[in-house]
Amino acid sequence: GVASEAEILDLRVFGQGYGASTSSILTALETSISRKVDVVNMSLGSTVRSVVLESAVDQVANEGIVVCVAAGNDGRHASINSPSSARGAICVAATDSNGKVASFSSKGPCSWHPWPKPDCAGFGVDVMSASDSGGNCVMSGTSMATPGIAGVVACLLEHQKENDEAGALVEWLLRNAGEPHGQTHEQVGIGFISLEGLDSYVGGA
Repeated sequence: GVASEAEILDLRVFGQGYGASTSSILTALETSISRKVDVVNMSLGSTVRSVVLESAVDQVANEGIVVCVAAGNDGRHASINSPSSARGAICVAATDSNGKVASFSSKGPCSWHPWPKPDCAGFGVDVMSASDSGGNCVMSGTSMATPGIAGVVACLLEHQKENDEAGALVEWLLRNAGEPHGQTHEQVGIGFISLEGLDSYVGGA
């Protein structure tokens, strides 16, 4: 993974069926606050707005925790999912290995908020992942791109651990220091995020 030495707090929100309940997601977010985590990955979302989940994400972000949330896999203009649409969320689009937006990646703008989304993009096409049936598999989606960005956040926070303003710096980088490769904000936000691309900003992250 991107941050192979990071400590992971694995909180299950999906049941035996396809979806995750609002209550289980809220419980996980509350636990994230109480356990004082540094970054939250949310590889989930819905085309239906959830005011409750957006408010919860903003609450977590207000605690100084970086919240990375998948933009969605609808591919259309103005199809950003909730709760990645929350103002405090880092809404992550998906690209291929060359930083070009994936056809399935949900595009901005957000249908119910005025602020721009997505915020940035990460590698999300043909990603090696753990399989729920054991072993590994190859998957694509913004849910694959989002944990990659969360890993970048973990590396940056470790690199900046002596900096009292590390959280604010990481937020700024995710919203300002991407590589758009000629693509629009509605496609990839500020652009493709990678440790290599951020090196000039933080020096050897």
